[in-house]
Amino acid sequence: MMMRFVPRTALLLTIAVALAAALAGSDARAQEGGGIIVPPPPPAGDIVFASNRFGNYEIFTMTVTGSGQARRTTAAGDDTLPVWSPDGTKIAFVSNRDGNDEIYVMNANGTSQTNVSNNIADDSYPSWSPDGTKIAFSTNRDGDFQIYVMDANGGAAGNLSNGPNDDYAPSWSPNGQKIAFFRNDAIWTMNANGGSQTELESFPSTVISRPVWKPDGSRIATTRYGDANVWAIDADGSNLKSLFAGVFPAWSPTGNRMVFVRDGEIRTADEDGGDQIQLTSNDDNDLYPHWKGITGNGGLVGDVDCDGSVDAIDAALVLQLGVGFVDSLPCLESADVNEDGSIDAVDAALILQYAAGLLDSLPP
Repeated sequence: MMMRFVPRTALLLTIAVALAAALAGSDARAQEGGGIIVPPPPPAGDIVFASNRFGNYEIFTMTVTGSGQARRTTAAGDDTLPVWSPDGTKIAFVSNRDGNDEIYVMNANGTSQTNVSNNIADDSYPSWSPDGTKIAFSTNRDGDFQIYVMDANGGAAGNLSNGPNDDYAPSWSPNGQKIAFFRNDAIWTMNANGGSQTELESFPSTVISRPVWKPDGSRIATTRYGDANVWAIDADGSNLKSLFAGVFPAWSPTGNRMVFVRDGEIRTADEDGGDQIQLTSNDDNDLYPHWKGITGNGGLVGDVDCDGSVDAIDAALVLQLGVGFVDSLPCLESADVNEDGSIDAVDAALILQYAAGLLDSLPP
């Protein structure tokens, strides 16, 4: 692959042209609303997490660099365990604001918070199906905790695991065919319909965080209580390995990095624990991070340079490709954001509007 980058002045010019188009679209929308320009909500960023920095736990979002930290929930009680929907437009989370743990879903900017599980039992650990139509979760509505599944907008829920004891913390595989979960301090997998339940390998001590799949489906990461390390195991149950110190891991969209918690702060690192970057810094606890953007092609829509974020550089690269200044892009499959079959200035403008917070999400 050959890449030829234009001089800095030309790069800035392409960014300026796209930004002008984005702002023009924003002004037009404001004028249609009666001439009153209402600032858009802060952009949703790429990482969602829970923090008790204001007393109780609330849901926050931020970029992959730690900037743009924005509070998305303000209800009484604790809001925890947030996870992005596959298209990045919604966030599912757990809240006890109604007196018991329930699954809620809200828009990425925090609006339209809706109780979708709505049961007197405790419902927790939501996990979206890859197509975004279903949510698997843990519930004790049958006595022991079991893995249930329901439509993403709520409604009737069915028991998938029917285990002999507690089954909890489900995690849907990227291809939608399997669900990983915990049973008897071990990682198990089952088919998406509950069949073929298989123990991968028993951990040396109690596991304490959701098992999370690598975007290519090859590995599953989690944390065990004994040493508070991030561990990973191959999807076939082999190659159990301690990776580095940390808890509550989640993979980046491209699978080359992880977001995790260490000493109550959110960090990112390579899979082997190298190149660690601390994203949050406060006196309270930031927990349960989740990285947005695992799409059907394994990449983040709009992230054409494969760095795990969508920003103005991605827009500039798309424009350079369109005019022939570069011959390809590291993540070319992520460039056609409006899925019209072409990569052009429209895609660049959409990326730039999203990066500037004028759009809450990019077209799936």
